Amino acid sequence: ADVEPIYSKLASEPALRMHILALIATDFAVYWDEIVDFFKKTFYAHQLGVVPEERIWEIIDFLERNEFIESKGERWMATLFGYKTAALYLDPLSALRMRKALEGKIGDNFSYLHAICSTPDMRCLFLSSKDEWVEEEAERRQFLLPPSSPYDAEYEFFLAEVKTALMLEDWINERKEDEIIAKYQVGPGDIHARVETAEWLLHAMQELARIFNFEVVSKLAKLKMRVKYGCKEELLRLVRLRGIGRVRARTLYKHGFKNIAMLRRASVETLARLPGIGINIAKQIKEQVG
Repeated sequence: ADVEPIYSKLASEPALRMHILALIATDFAVYWDEIVDFFKKTFYAHQLGVVPEERIWEIIDFLERNEFIESKGERWMATLFGYKTAALYLDPLSALRMRKALEGKIGDNFSYLHAICSTPDMRCLFLSSKDEWVEEEAERRQFLLPPSSPYDAEYEFFLAEVKTALMLEDWINERKEDEIIAKYQVGPGDIHARVETAEWLLHAMQELARIFNFEVVSKLAKLKMRVKYGCKEELLRLVRLRGIGRVRARTLYKHGFKNIAMLRRASVETLARLPGIGINIAKQIKEQVG
């Protein structure tokens, strides 16, 4: 077979933003000449035939204007915001959108889900001709970031963000997976890929909240765990048990076993009689709760 052409990932704007910030945050290259020398040795410069100095300068300017870095004479230094962003492997543009969301009022769960879905690090769901309901739903919701107008060129991208956030909201409210698949025209892999990304982005947002809005750190921590397990807040103590997913946790909760203390008092035989539990899972539960 023919050899397939390969292209440098630095050709993408997000990758270039991340790498320039990382160079400065790690003190690997903090002067203009050092940064240019670094890029001279990359496959990106080899493919272009030249170091894209203008593009690099534009990104440094973006990072400085948005307080990821600051200049000290002729060198640049990362701010706390810049260090955090680099350590979290975030696209600086994602971190900037999170910061703007955190600096406003405290929102509801949906508004934080939308904030992470509005970042370039989230691959949003596609809109289809059957998704008129998404626009109607968007009109009823509150947002931490200004929503796009129907007259904006970006409006369709905004609705895709809303659709993705709504899917995550259904997930944390324990909607059945087959219902989510039918409602959003997605496959199981699409759901779990977005869930995994959302968990990572909520962790990143939680860490940034320690700088910009400490009051919402615990709220974001709970939301992150709800996304991870796909459950309502009341099940969080139960789903952390090995072998207990959101379905079994809901069964336990529905039958009165709402916390670890109640499970400690229950016998193996009592737990084994519950739907979907059985003797082996019941023994696992008792081994864990003591």
